[in-house]
Parts: sequence; C-alpha cells; structure tokens
Amino acid sequence: MSELTQDFRSKLFKFIADAEGFRGYIYSDINGYPTVGYGHNLFADGIDYPTDITQDFIDAQVPIPSNEVVTFLLDRENGYLSDTNYIALQQSGLTSEQREAYSNNLTILLQARCSSYSITKTQARALFDHDAEEAWDGLEASLEGALAGLSNNYINTDAGVALVSLAFNNPALIGTNLLNALKFDNKIAAWYEIAYYTNGDNLQGIANRRYAEAHKFLDLSSLTAEEAQDLAQFL
Repeated sequence: MSELTQDFRSKLFKFIADAEGFRGYIYSDINGYPTVGYGHNLFADGIDYPTDITQDFIDAQVPIPSNEVVTFLLDRENGYLSDTNYIALQQSGLTSEQREAYSNNLTILLQARCSSYSITKTQARALFDHDAEEAWDGLEASLEGALAGLSNNYINTDAGVALVSLAFNNPALIGTNLLNALKFDNKIAAWYEIAYYTNGDNLQGIANRRYAEAHKFLDLSSLTAEEAQDLAQFL
C-alpha cells in the first residue's frame, strides 16, 4: 500500500475530526451504530452482522471495552442489537427527526450500559489514525481496481482528503458512478456525485458533510471556463 505523508495525515484528521467531533464515551451515530472518539464505528468491520468489535482497538493500541460492554453490544436477543430503536434505524425512509430521536434514545441506553468505557483525545487520535489508514487502503484498492495507477492522482492531495473522508464515513460511498468519473478524470461529474448522490436518506447533517467533501475535492473558484460550462450542465 502507498505511504501517506504526515502532512496528509494531519489534513485528514483536521477535516474529518471537524465533521465527526470528539466524544470520549460510546454513543449512537445517526444510523444507530455505537461510536466513540473521532467517529470510530464499533460495528465497522461487520455492520450487517457484527461479531468482533475489539480488533481495531488492539491494532491501534488503545484500551478495549470490557467483556460486559462487548457482550451487551453484540447481544441479539437481550442486548443492543435487539433494541427497538436500533432495529428501527436499520429501516430506510425515516425522516431526519425520526433518526435523531431513535439515535438519542440509543445514546442514552449506551451511556447507561457502557459507562465503564471512555477514551482520551490522545487515544481517540490513535484510533482515528488506524481507521483513516484502513479507509485509504480500501479507497486505494477501489481506485486501482478501476484503473491501474489511478490512486497516484489522489494520494496526499486535497481531493484525496475528500475521498478518504467518504470512505471513512462509509466505504460504499465510493460507488461505481464516482469511480467511473475518477477513472475518466471527469472532476465535475465526481464533484456532483459527491455533493448530490451520496446522501440516500436526504439528511441535512449528511448533506452538509457531502458539500464540504465536494468542495474539498474540487475548488469551484479555480475552475477553467470549460470546466465552469461543464458544471453548469449539471446544475
């Protein structure tokens, strides 16, 4: 895998951490996934059927949650995965208000059942660096799968920061349409895909992040006249 520069890592942290914020306790994100630190999703390695939530902590050399916390989070009969709020959030078509209400209920539950676990900002940064590295590795594999050498166009760049932020949030956001736009170096189409087609539930908070990523990917103030005409066709 390609080597990320320290400057790129710092830019990644600033951009993504500004979007995620820091919480030293386990809380629910907008999709119901238990999260800690700078947006570390404890179910990231198995969202559909989570079975192991400790390996990332071990790899990042960060204290792992207790057996009691892990058991509660993975329990499908009497634990977190069986909670009606969590089950509701796995459905599509919910409004922003509904998602926020279910998520808030889950955060209250998590604070009650997982209060024994907390991490510092230093530990959260180590976990973030591990997650960001995994996000780049997955992104690099997708880019190279689309076109050999394509990842070289984005490693250690501002556009790369935007793409890693997408992959960090959800690897599935690096989809076929976006990859095709990147493959054919159609920056306008990629910008539009990031800004308008990576927010399936039309949530305002997610929309704000997607717009920020799109503008990080491509600074519209620096467009050539031809690129501006291309953009006008999308808007």
